[in-house]
Amino acid sequence: MIARPGVLHVSFVFVLAACAGANHPATLPVTPPQPRRVRVAQQLIERCDRAIAEDSYDSVVQCMAKLANLYTPAEYAEAVFPRSLERAAQYLVRKGSPRGDEGRVLSGLLIESLLHPDDAAALERYERLVYWSFDARADMNGPLERFQGLMEAWEEHARLSPTPAVIDALERLRLEQRDAVVQLFLPHEKHVPPASAAAF
Repeated sequence: MIARPGVLHVSFVFVLAACAGANHPATLPVTPPQPRRVRVAQQLIERCDRAIAEDSYDSVVQCMAKLANLYTPAEYAEAVFPRSLERAAQYLVRKGSPRGDEGRVLSGLLIESLLHPDDAAALERYERLVYWSFDARADMNGPLERFQGLMEAWEEHARLSPTPAVIDALERLRLEQRDAVVQLFLPHEKHVPPASAAAF
C-alpha cells in the first residue's frame, strides 16, 4: 500500500479511537497478579521512588521499563500495575516536558489517565499530546521526514506503557513508514504530496 494524503491523520484518528476505549478493553483476558510478581513490582516501585528522590531521570525511566515487562498489554490497559506507579508517571511528565521527551511524557500522561478512568481531563491531556505528536510533523515536505522523531517517540511510549492501543498504533506507524520508503522509488509524477496539518 502506498502512502496517501492524510495518512498521519488516519494514524491520529486511529490512536484517539483506541485510547477512548483503552480503559474498558472488555474482550481482553486479564491474568490475576501473582505473588512473586507483586513482590518484584513493589521492589521496582521502591527503586523508582528512590530515583525520584535523587532526581535521577534515567533511573526512573529504567525502572518503569522493567515494570512494564511484568504485565501483558491487556493488563496494562486495565491498570493492573501498582497504583503507586503514578508517582513515577507524574515525575516523567514534570521532568520530561521541559526536555521535549515526547515518548516518555506520553507514557506518563497515559498511565495517569489509566489510573483515573473517570477523569476526563487526564485523558484530554494525553490526547492533546497525541494530537501534537502528529500535527507537529504533518507539514514536513519529505515522505520520510514526517516520521522523524515520531517513530522514536512511539517506540519509547510502547516500551514504557505497552497497552494494546499504543502497540497497535506503533505497528500502524511502522507500516506507513514502510510505505513512505516505497514511495521514494516511484516516478516523480506518482509521488503523493505530504499530509497537511489542515487535515486535522
